[in-house]
Amino acid sequence: MIEYIKGDIAEITPAMVVLDCNGMGYGINISLNTYSAIQNQSNTKLYIYEAIREDATYSTDSRPNRNGSYFCY
Repeated sequence: MIEYIKGDIAEITPAMVVLDCNGMGYGINISLNTYSAIQNQSNTKLYIYEAIREDATYSTDSRPNRNGSYFCY
């Protein structure tokens, strides 16, 4: 289980932030309150809540996306 992630803000939107933590980019869904609190910062520490469901499905996409990076869904 992940308790928190601390790192540099690589990308930010009102619904999501990408934190760069030692070269690994973590995409994290955020609330508008969180967005307002961190939008002018260069790095931050976010506490994580994981909602793991038994009926969730995952797939991977091997095509490059957004600046040549690869993403898992």
